[in-house]
Amino acid sequence: MKSRSIKLYLCHGEPSGIRTAQIMMSPIISIAFKRHQLDEVRERFPDVDKPGVYILIGTEDRRHIAYIGESEKVAERMKDHERNKEFWTDAVVLTSTNQNFTKSHVRFAESLLIRESINDLRWDVPNHQKPSAKAGKLPPFDEDPMREFVEQAKVLVGALGWDLFRDTPDAENNTHFSFAKENAYEAVMIVDSKGSFYVQRGSKANVEESKGASTTVREHRKALLDSGALVQNDKYLIFESDYRFNSPSAAASVVAGYGRNGKTSWKINGNTTFKEWEKQNKKE
Repeated sequence: MKSRSIKLYLCHGEPSGIRTAQIMMSPIISIAFKRHQLDEVRERFPDVDKPGVYILIGTEDRRHIAYIGESEKVAERMKDHERNKEFWTDAVVLTSTNQNFTKSHVRFAESLLIRESINDLRWDVPNHQKPSAKAGKLPPFDEDPMREFVEQAKVLVGALGWDLFRDTPDAENNTHFSFAKENAYEAVMIVDSKGSFYVQRGSKANVEESKGASTTVREHRKALLDSGALVQNDKYLIFESDYRFNSPSAAASVVAGYGRNGKTSWKINGNTTFKEWEKQNKKE
């Protein structure tokens, strides 16, 4: 992915308030806000009453939820969702400050964003079905700019604090670590060039939890089972996809079924620990 410069604007001077993110020299703007701030956003940013896409974000039973939608008048559509969707607490609106989007443009963008998020097992995307590849079909001279809109939208949503569109490890410069105990678990962790931590699809986690396992570890494993990211067979819990963790220790603890220090548990070829590897690769 190419380098980008992003301009952030905090309307209330703090990252939890209304904020915008915009890639330098791009007309595409993203606006993030709390549910109760929708009316204020409409006053500050008339662009939210234009065609665009939006993401409603919330949690339920410790699961992240993201509903992706589109409208020719985004703010009006979101007012409807204030009445008929209870789960969301935050929202992101993505539109353009100087392009005349039509219904077909934003339907195309919505379709691509849903298709790229719906397989991320860390998030529930409650759109009823995966859109057809023909949804919002555009002529080539319109399709290419809208694909760029979608790529920028994914970056901007991440810059505003939600990793909805990062579900697979970067393919370049990956380092693989292993963590195993005979007849209990056998897992591989990928560290990619961005420094993200993924337990590889097919890894086997301990089906048993230690009596001393913390509430955090138990709830994390339950959330993965509930989402389908982990599936139980006769002997193990199997990772159904590459799954990203916030730290090596979180990954090791879920795999083992109790609290583990990931910096010493994960090893390269059974020898070099993550801690040693990290020290060796630290840039002066």
